Amino acid sequence: MRVHLLLSIGFIAAPLVAQPPLKPEDLCRLEGRVLNAATGTPLSKATLTLMRNDAGAGMTSPPTNFTTSTDAEGRFAMRDIEPGRYRLRATRTGFVGIEYNARGPNRSGTMITLERGQQAKELNFRLPPHAVITGRVIDPDGEPMENAMIQLVRTTYVRGKKQMSPVNNISTNDLGEYRMFGVAPGKYFVSATYRGMYGMNNVDRSATPAPEEDFVPVWYPGTTDAAAAVQIDVAAGAQVSNINLKLAKAHTVHVRGRVTQSVATGRANTIVILLPRTGEGMALMMMMNRNRTVDAKGAFDIPSVAPGSYMLRASTSVGNKSYSASVPVDVGAASVENVVINIVPGAPLAGRLRPDREGSLALDNVRVQLMPRETATIYMNAGNAKVGEDGGFRMDDVSPEQYNLSVYGLPDGYYVKTIRYGETDISSGALDLPPGGSYAPLDIIVSPEAGQVSGGVQNPKTQQPAPGAMVVLIPQEPERRNQNSFYKTVTTDQLGNFTLKNLTPGQYKVFAWEDIEPGSYFDSEVVKPVEGSGEKVEVKPNGQHSVQLTLIPAGQA
Repeated sequence: MRVHLLLSIGFIAAPLVAQPPLKPEDLCRLEGRVLNAATGTPLSKATLTLMRNDAGAGMTSPPTNFTTSTDAEGRFAMRDIEPGRYRLRATRTGFVGIEYNARGPNRSGTMITLERGQQAKELNFRLPPHAVITGRVIDPDGEPMENAMIQLVRTTYVRGKKQMSPVNNISTNDLGEYRMFGVAPGKYFVSATYRGMYGMNNVDRSATPAPEEDFVPVWYPGTTDAAAAVQIDVAAGAQVSNINLKLAKAHTVHVRGRVTQSVATGRANTIVILLPRTGEGMALMMMMNRNRTVDAKGAFDIPSVAPGSYMLRASTSVGNKSYSASVPVDVGAASVENVVINIVPGAPLAGRLRPDREGSLALDNVRVQLMPRETATIYMNAGNAKVGEDGGFRMDDVSPEQYNLSVYGLPDGYYVKTIRYGETDISSGALDLPPGGSYAPLDIIVSPEAGQVSGGVQNPKTQQPAPGAMVVLIPQEPERRNQNSFYKTVTTDQLGNFTLKNLTPGQYKVFAWEDIEPGSYFDSEVVKPVEGSGEKVEVKPNGQHSVQLTLIPAGQA
């Protein structure tokens, strides 16, 4: 396997050459067919959606999608399509939607590159019929459970950690029965739980206090230990029946405390919520009703909490502004008392984004975003500011926490060169805001000398180009390995070619997988067995690098 590096050190990017206007004969046409993956029969009334994947010069709004549908023979055709790079997706009632040439419903398909006047043919799809899972849920006494929540769960990766995340959910009817449809082929776990008594404002006032216990998630075939759960293998179009579950109760405790705040006069409408610190999607879903409104004195009492490590977050709103604060809580066999959360006004975080040289820089679409680094609050956007014409930006009421900072919407060819918080270099994106009521300014410098890596992927079995391969650029510097913004992915086009643009200079490895779970490449343990299949690339400023990759077969992922 050879690596060809075309390095342009100190190279000044040439001005963009204006393309001649399109003529009618320059417009493209594509056609294909949609079939039933199980039977091979044509599918009529399937919808095809062609989505532009490259932004034209000066484009400030999302590009237009183009659609059509199949005829009685399952055939479709589109005309008058501008040259460019596209993704094509097929959907139909009763079937699982899929991208062109994707290995599965949850995978990226092959990028379609249309040159001027091209007629792309044989863009064929085989849609898998959706599956159905049915079953029944009963309580510990054998009676049917109405409104029990059924979760269909699969393993995914979030920030390189393998987790269980829900992909579908449904509630049982009055007979305790459920029917989950629209299920894509794959391997899943099934879980059931019940949260009926302890709503946000419900307080138990039974004359005879009930035991300190509550329903806990139960996993098929009947265990409260997620590690002992058994996957079910769901085939395309399958009718999977008798996935029955019996709910169970376990000892639980209370988390009690009070919220103090200095953001509103009088009584504020404040809510506390308990979130697992793992940030696992499944656990978050199960805990979404572990919240309570705070009383007039700021006190709260969250019942039915199982042992574990949590983040307790309090939020209040004043006008159109929201304020929050968090504290970690470790729960054992006994109730946790006297937890205090203090909500204070956040401080403004302001800064300026500027180029590293003289010249104009289009800032129409540029935004600066903060995301909490704490896993439990990974899905909460902490701050988002649009950059003004003068490069200035400001976020109000930002809490003192640990964040990851990202810049989005830079013009083509630009990258973030340096970020400084006061006198501290935080170019990796890790921003730690201290308590104290004021923050140093942010200084973000961008450069038009972003690098680019392009090339092709070859299938070692066929010695032919590999369309639809997942190409992943992985940073090698330790301080960048935990920052999502330094990872880049793209799928190869119908000719097995790819291009990764707007790259920050640095050390990388490039891999090409036939099939890999999205996000799993963040996990070094996943990448380690195929480390030798990656190609090293040192991306230089303005570097135009060419890399020839060998496909990693699906079985090795």
